Amino acid sequence: MTLLASVGLTYLLPIVEGSNRVLHDFLWLFLHPLWGLGFFILLNRFVAAEKVWRAAVHTPAVIRYLAVIGLFSYSLYLTHELVVMEAYRFGFLGFSELATAILITTPLAIAFAWLFFRFAEKPYLNIQPPRPEPARVVPDVVAAVDA
Repeated sequence: MTLLASVGLTYLLPIVEGSNRVLHDFLWLFLHPLWGLGFFILLNRFVAAEKVWRAAVHTPAVIRYLAVIGLFSYSLYLTHELVVMEAYRFGFLGFSELATAILITTPLAIAFAWLFFRFAEKPYLNIQPPRPEPARVVPDVVAAVDA
């Protein structure tokens, strides 16, 4: 419900901006915590659902696919902006911005992130650091001379 309210507020803000600046500023201030609360509730719902899936030993297929993306999510975080910045090049296809984002930009961002993960990140994940050589024990010659 809070996510729906957040989406509604997001669409309401440009409408209110021209007519009532004080209301716009108040709604803008209220919008970000509302998004945070909505995603907090959604995340907790998924955690509760995961307990049920584990008890039933059945994970939905969509969650398995998202888990695969989760393996290279840091690469997706690092590289998605590069793909998004080039999305304007697909304007000649005549799709709306939303259709371009869903049908072209998102799959390309995921594919590019996987390639980045595969060739730039994964080769360095399991490299063991060199082990330091153990310290050599040197007899305490000075102590023997003093005695």
